[in-house]
Amino acid sequence: MWAPVTALCLKHTQPITSRGGARTSGTFLYVAWGSNQNPGDRTRRLDRRRLLGLAAVVGSSGLLAGCVVSDPAISGGPGTPPQIPIPTPALDGALTAYGLELALAGQLGALLALPGLPAGQRSRLQLVQAGHQRHAIAMAGPDPTNRSTTQPTPAPSGGDTTLPGLGSDPARALTMLTQQEGGAARFYRRCALASLGPTALLWGSLSAAAQQAGAAIAQTSPVTTSPARAPAPLPTVSDTEAAQQLLAQLHAVVWGYRRSMSALPRTGAAFARAASSLAQRMGLRDQITALLSQRGASVPAAKPAYRMPADPNTEAHVANALMTMEQALLPYAGQWLGSAATTQVTPALTALSDSGLAAVGWGAPPSTWPGWPD
Repeated sequence: MWAPVTALCLKHTQPITSRGGARTSGTFLYVAWGSNQNPGDRTRRLDRRRLLGLAAVVGSSGLLAGCVVSDPAISGGPGTPPQIPIPTPALDGALTAYGLELALAGQLGALLALPGLPAGQRSRLQLVQAGHQRHAIAMAGPDPTNRSTTQPTPAPSGGDTTLPGLGSDPARALTMLTQQEGGAARFYRRCALASLGPTALLWGSLSAAAQQAGAAIAQTSPVTTSPARAPAPLPTVSDTEAAQQLLAQLHAVVWGYRRSMSALPRTGAAFARAASSLAQRMGLRDQITALLSQRGASVPAAKPAYRMPADPNTEAHVANALMTMEQALLPYAGQWLGSAATTQVTPALTALSDSGLAAVGWGAPPSTWPGWPD
């Protein structure tokens, strides 16, 4: 931070580990996009009501193509050849994400093949496509939270996802792809809400990245990117320490928004967008302040003033300053999500999503892993 503060349904039988550590087996109905993996860290049984509700969410974006129920038969006995182990990611839901990210990367490739796209928009589409490809590689690894950049050999088997074709009309294709990115973001959000620790941040980052992608692909301004950095581990802090560090940054961001908005016409769209983001940051600031007070922890106080990353004397300078602030806030929101207790996962995930969308809205390129320290 800037100074001075720094759809496929399938019947599947698998071993289940209970909270007490006992291992049993059971047959459950899972919902996933072409996967036999259960999203999230906690295996959940889907009753009819939850299944219908989930189908309504993803079905609206064209991502739930059908439902197939099968009863796998296993035959054995003398002379039965041993099965060859097929490598699959260890994290529940990772195989689904692997297939989905590959499918989205393929959609971007199809869109990039269409003629008539502005150069700036084409550069953004290429950036989003590369992000999906990196996500797929990470989700194929034995521990996706390490966010490996090396494709495992052989590649995981299964998880194939087929998305509706985008067609040949660029405008319609962009609309469809935006909807598909939104469907992915919602799927990943559900996985994050069922997780804790680095796994929650992994899913939350994927959700925020899909949201950023959906917002960025329609933008036509040129984008400047920095070379990708090696994945950095999540810092080890308590949820209280993470909340305190995020609050210190929020004080600076709130001050920066107020300072920047003074240079914007009060009737313009930029002012309205800034006012909306400011209200979100102030609400989060007050929420974390109350949380720390309830715990009896120290509450970082706001400083009288902060140094802006850019002098906000024009609308372009305001956009650059607010973009920089929101980008700098993302790792603190991610750190809170990665250390949050169960009751704080939802506000932490919302904080990450809000800052990610705001950053892209002010002109930032979409991040591959929003919320991680790299």
